Amino acid sequence: MSYKTAKRDFRRAHRKAANGNMMQLNREIDESAEMNTNDFWKQVNTRRMAYNCNNSTSGIKFGEIVHRDQKAITEQWGFYFERLYSPSNSEHFDDIWRDHVSQNVGQLRETLIPDNNATVMPEGIERCIRSCPNGKAPGYDGITYKHLKPVASAISPL
Repeated sequence: MSYKTAKRDFRRAHRKAANGNMMQLNREIDESAEMNTNDFWKQVNTRRMAYNCNNSTSGIKFGEIVHRDQKAITEQWGFYFERLYSPSNSEHFDDIWRDHVSQNVGQLRETLIPDNNATVMPEGIERCIRSCPNGKAPGYDGITYKHLKPVASAISPL
């Protein structure tokens, strides 16, 4: 094997490993962004330090604007997910799924009858969430108990 061939193979393997590592880091950041903003920022700042990023020059680019402060970046992520989960009339949107969801939501609105005498207290909801077992598979919504437990006190009053 020649030097050039060995160097090419090494660089190819190195790029593949680096891409795999970056994908893993991005998955971890995505998961922590869903559950806990403190963990999210801890991981982002750790990555910045690991890559010797200068805080005055680094940031996250949304559209054509680079945002550098925590509040602006958090706000832009909120806008991103709002656009992501909003219904769309684009040619790439799944019309069959939209019709399926619209039909099911319509049926639920017609068949569900609210009980105005029911009393649900936030403490009971929080106690219920915290008593759920760990390590269970999520339902159709993809939300596991692991996602709910850290935010139980915040979502129970809702």
